Amino acid sequence: FAQQLDTTIESRTRQLKEGELGLLNMMEDTAHSRSLAERANLELKSEMAQRQKSEEKLQQIAESIGEVLFMVDPGGNQVHFISTYYDTVWGHSREELYRDPLSWMKSIHPDDLPEVQRLLETRPDGYQAEFRIVRPDGAVRWIYAKTYPVRNGAGEILRLVGIFQDISEQKAAEQESRLLATALEAAANSIFITNTNG
Repeated sequence: FAQQLDTTIESRTRQLKEGELGLLNMMEDTAHSRSLAERANLELKSEMAQRQKSEEKLQQIAESIGEVLFMVDPGGNQVHFISTYYDTVWGHSREELYRDPLSWMKSIHPDDLPEVQRLLETRPDGYQAEFRIVRPDGAVRWIYAKTYPVRNGAGEILRLVGIFQDISEQKAAEQESRLLATALEAAANSIFITNTNG
């Protein structure tokens, strides 16, 4: 009986030691995992802070040039960046655009929409266009749009960057020039130039 008791005690002692070792290993693994998680969390926070600083710099550049700068995925289904000037030009919020990346197209004048859609479908590597938008207040604005592809080392398009420029004043000046030219042609020999003194 004593021998059986010694064997049982030895067996139990071995199991306890193995259990302690297992527990110690598990605790070390848990501590290591926690350390890795904390390090990953710090790296993520650092990366987010750097990204925030980069976005702020890009926002400052965008605001100083008075154009809408944007960055989207190749299909235009995700907006990575849109400058605050979008709110001013489109009359809609950037938050709306982040939620619904194609919402900018809802403002395109119905007469111009088919051409813009055609360009988006046939020129996935970038496009250049002029079109009108109708703001929520009913004002019509002329927009010049140009996109450029950003490629990786293999030449694959990672994203598109671009500008939307409000060219309404330029279009109004062109229209005024055309009207004046038409009036001058119609008047041909009937023009008298005088000054305010007679």
